[in-house]
Amino acid sequence: MNSTCTCNLCSNQIEFESNAAGQTVACPHCGMDTMLFIPHGQSRTFGTRTDAKNTGMIYQEGNVSVSKTILKVGSSTYPIAAISSFRIIKLPPKRAITNMLAVVSIALFIFGLLMLGMNAAAENSQSAIILGWIFISAAMCVLFIRVLSAFVPSIKEMLNGKTMFGLSITTSARDQIAVTSLEFETVQVIERALQKAISMRG
Repeated sequence: MNSTCTCNLCSNQIEFESNAAGQTVACPHCGMDTMLFIPHGQSRTFGTRTDAKNTGMIYQEGNVSVSKTILKVGSSTYPIAAISSFRIIKLPPKRAITNMLAVVSIALFIFGLLMLGMNAAAENSQSAIILGWIFISAAMCVLFIRVLSAFVPSIKEMLNGKTMFGLSITTSARDQIAVTSLEFETVQVIERALQKAISMRG
């Protein structure tokens, strides 16, 4: 059965035998090395007998492949023999935006108080009063959004991004996150393929 994928560099279509997925070949269009893969939507290989017999391929999707001997993610290759353990971990979203909102609200509040203080020193300056209250009101609005994000998950997700899942592997060198995805199921399928590859190691 034939499949088609795009070259990792020039994006031209390459037609190949499905059981060659995971192999690196020279692109017929640009001549550069590219890894053959079965795109999402075409039949996914996961532990079929033909693949196990011919190429040792257990899993192939996009730029991630697991064979009896290697886990390949993009240009990174991890020998199965060097992987001592692995697990799925939850990667919390970065809190940079919500933390920044807290800092901005404090800064606006202080600036508003300074403006009101200038009003007291300038003896009834209308512009300082108006600016002071504008800054204090803005500070309250920003602080309200920050507090709301702590209680409303959709606002928190909008500000910080979604929670991601990662496949953490331990090699003789160190712990590292090899694969990340927004979908737990995607990482779980790769984890199962890796589990199968390690069990085949003996």
